[in-house]
Amino acid sequence: MAPKELLILCTGEFSYGHILSGYLTFYAGNQINITIVATENHHLHPLAIQVMKEDGIDISGYKSTDVSILNNRRFSLIASLLDDPKWQSLWSDIPFIQMNFTTPDQSTSYEEVLELYREMRETIKTAAIELVGEYAFPSSQVDNRQNVS
Repeated sequence: MAPKELLILCTGEFSYGHILSGYLTFYAGNQINITIVATENHHLHPLAIQVMKEDGIDISGYKSTDVSILNNRRFSLIASLLDDPKWQSLWSDIPFIQMNFTTPDQSTSYEEVLELYREMRETIKTAAIELVGEYAFPSSQVDNRQNVS
């Protein structure tokens, strides 16, 4: 069976889309091809890399794709981390999942932001497990990783 094509839409600012991609890739393996499109040009956030490394997943080489890729691709599923509803209207014929995650406040300390990233990692991990189960990306790894942190 050909891998399913998943589009993750995000701003790229906090690299939550990359964290989601890391877990989906781990849990679904070669059953899914993931494209991450960031609406803003940001580097991969170092805290995203750090908290994922703490969980045994290396996302340091992950990159976002330019939004122009959307014109030529057909996706099986879209996961949006964007608050703007216009994106959903572009793909009314494709299953579209809206995901909202807490973002750091500008005034919080490094330790508080790091803790928030760890909390969001766990929230995003749970969302990835649910996506894999709901959209039938078969993998025996799901049960083995649920409680790893």
